[in-house]
Amino acid sequence: MSVFQAKNGHIWIGTDKGISRYNGIFQPVFTQMASGVRISSSIFETTKGQLIIRLITISPTPFVKTENKFFAGLEWNEPGIFTFSWISTLDGIVGFEGQKWELYDPDVSNVDWLVTTPDGKIWTQHRKQSIVSSDGQKWKVEFNIDNSPLGNSTTNTPLVTSTGKILLGTDLGLFQYDSDLNRLSNLALGSINKILEGDDSTIWVCVQDQKDQKRLYSLNNGQWVSHLPDQAIMPVYQLADNDLWAGGDRGL
Repeated sequence: MSVFQAKNGHIWIGTDKGISRYNGIFQPVFTQMASGVRISSSIFETTKGQLIIRLITISPTPFVKTENKFFAGLEWNEPGIFTFSWISTLDGIVGFEGQKWELYDPDVSNVDWLVTTPDGKIWTQHRKQSIVSSDGQKWKVEFNIDNSPLGNSTTNTPLVTSTGKILLGTDLGLFQYDSDLNRLSNLALGSINKILEGDDSTIWVCVQDQKDQKRLYSLNNGQWVSHLPDQAIMPVYQLADNDLWAGGDRGL
């Protein structure tokens, strides 16, 4: 499930049934009703306010189709002209320069996360081997992860903190990469699928436990603190003022 608030205040909700918009009333905007087909969706907005959705359609047969659509006011269409975007894929990094999608640097492949740090560098992970960075001209190997648990993990969600550290929420826990010190730290915990940073730089994560229930934790002075332990957390959302909202099975 994905919850996103656009610059105009509209709230977009992506589920395995499709996309809905809330602007005072709920409106289903994009749905996929084909039997046996599930949609996993994520929503983001470019600097010019263009809304984009990434759809991954998984059918009963061994077939996965990935699409990128933009919102044209009434419906989601194929990509039009919007600001430059990067998307990570198994084949490498794909960029959209306003007219067409192009595959860049296929030597950097099997990419499942992609972030930009405050210094303008692009960072990603090349296969299960190394953390690499690009200054826009060429890629440089920064850290070898062959012998790290990160090399055997799958990244669910990345986050760049206000101090420029890269956090990777994986199926094996939370990892932190400090590019200034060139150091990778394993902050443990379980399978993490959401990372947020609070106003006071506190890190919040959503963790999937052994019963497939999502639990809320914060990182305080290197220690994990459990919150709302009696609730199974659904979506977690952060407002522009950095307030956190958590939807649980017992309420908001």
